[in-house]
Parts: sequence; C-alpha cells; structure tokens
Amino acid sequence: MERLLFTTILLFSFLLFNQVVVAQCTTCPTAKDLGSLNPGETKTSTTCLLSPDSREDWFKFKPNSNAYTTVTLTHDQGIDFDFYVYEARPDCSSLMLRCINITVLPTTSCSFSTSSGKTYYVMVKQYTGSGNAQLKVSLAEVVTTTTTSPTTQCSSCPANACEISCGQTLRDRSTS
Repeated sequence: MERLLFTTILLFSFLLFNQVVVAQCTTCPTAKDLGSLNPGETKTSTTCLLSPDSREDWFKFKPNSNAYTTVTLTHDQGIDFDFYVYEARPDCSSLMLRCINITVLPTTSCSFSTSSGKTYYVMVKQYTGSGNAQLKVSLAEVVTTTTTSPTTQCSSCPANACEISCGQTLRDRSTS
C-alpha cells in the first residue's frame, strides 16, 4: 500500500512539474526574463524544453539606456532555428517586429537600435532537427562626439566605427 501511494505521489509530482516547466518560455506572456541590460553588457541563455509539441521559446529583455543591440543565436549543425525580435507596445498584446533572422547557419545574428525602458521579446523557433540553442543579447554603448568645425563633423568618426548618425558612433566595451 505504501509503495502504491509513493508511486502515485511521485507520478503526480512528475506530471505537475513537467507541465509547469514546459509552460515556461513557450509563449510571449511566459517568456524567460533575461533581465535588464546596460551598455557593454551581454546576457546569455539556452532555449527551454523544445519538443515536437512546443517548437517555440520566448525570451525578454529590457535595456537600461538607448543602445545598439545585437542578438546572436548559436546551435549545432543540422538544426534549423530562426529567431524574431519584437518590441512590446506596451506588452505581448501588441508587438512590433524589429529584427528577423531566417537561416540554417549554426551562428546567426542581427542588430538594431533599442530604447531605454522598453521591453523586447525574442521568439526562437525550431523547424527541423532536435537540440537546444544558445541565445546571446549584447548592448553596445552609444558614444557622442562633438567637433568644433561643421566641415569636419562627419569625418571626425574614428576608423572602423559604425556610424549611426553624424557625430555618434558605437563602441562595444566587451571587446576593448
């Protein structure tokens, strides 16, 4: 009798735990929270429990300042993952597509500008194969430079800098 009771409790606990874990990450409202990010900071996470029943994982992040953001997805060869980045307006009920990456390459990324205090969602979709992927979100610092001569304002940006607009360049502190 005790063995049957123990087995029943164990089975019930497993089913309850499995449903709670599977429910996390699978929709926009249950997105895995990567937290707040500051310029120069990177957050990394792996996909949740992808299965034939659930081929989408959702993540969210919030930049603490206006920044240039790069989202990178890395996975094993032979698995087809795509990802989509949305800006919440103001929540999951209204999303604006900011970036899309559709490819079978094992490492892919896209970059876009983000605004301080807004919430961004990343949906990772697995089309073929099995396994997990690693998601990385990085914020680059926006540096404003000033010049005294209007004729040299746009030519004053340093070499190898990504020019956003006249006088603003990006600098990624994580590589310096």
